Amino acid sequence: MVTACSWSYKYIGDKLEAREDKTQDEFYRQWRQTYASDCYRQSNDADIALLDRLSESYTEKQLAHLEQIVCDCSEFEYDFWQMCWDKQ
Repeated sequence: MVTACSWSYKYIGDKLEAREDKTQDEFYRQWRQTYASDCYRQSNDADIALLDRLSESYTEKQLAHLEQIVCDCSEFEYDFWQMCWDKQ
């Protein structure tokens, strides 16, 4: 489960879909609509619920470790897209 990616894609999809000037993003229309869709939201929410359920009995130390993993993954995701943007 790549939670950081699914959370960030959902967030970005929602933000882009809410923009009034979507015509400027026509190239990304299908991507935007996919990640802003109810189907994707339900799948994402199910992943989050599963992670919550699996970590119910975790100690504060274990939860802090999971939080660090999500933060690290988010940073890696950002770096990946920055490299794409910079054409590296």
